[in-house]
Amino acid sequence: MPTWEWKLKKLQREEMPPTHLVSTLVLAVTAILLQMQQGHPSVFSVAFLFVAFTSVIHNSRCDRWWYYDVWRALDYAAICAFTVAWASEAQKTHRGRKSFVLTGTSAVLIVLLIWLEQVPEPCFTHVHSVMHVVVCVSVAVFKLQGQKRG
Repeated sequence: MPTWEWKLKKLQREEMPPTHLVSTLVLAVTAILLQMQQGHPSVFSVAFLFVAFTSVIHNSRCDRWWYYDVWRALDYAAICAFTVAWASEAQKTHRGRKSFVLTGTSAVLIVLLIWLEQVPEPCFTHVHSVMHVVVCVSVAVFKLQGQKRG
């Protein structure tokens, strides 16, 4: 049975499919469209733009899976800021709590499955991409709910 270190070295040598990069570009387009539709910056929309920006840079490197650098740290910080902004807006507007909880639970589950090696190595980027798409769809639904209610 290969050790974790061996798997990490193997992953660092292999080129990764760009699936996660494509999904972060979808994330960025979604954040830009949200900002354009909203017409003015809010904590939520700026946090979404920030997470999209850092995710595009962090996920644009397809030569290996794990990176321990400033872009990863900024991406994680942006994710935290976005999570707090979304939770705050969901609480303040009394809508979207279910979508927030479901999206957060899905994202945490996907990350844990990858970290606990329950996802086969060739599928890392595809599973990670699902998380980006779930966030895009959830944010779109969350914002559309707000438009319907005024």
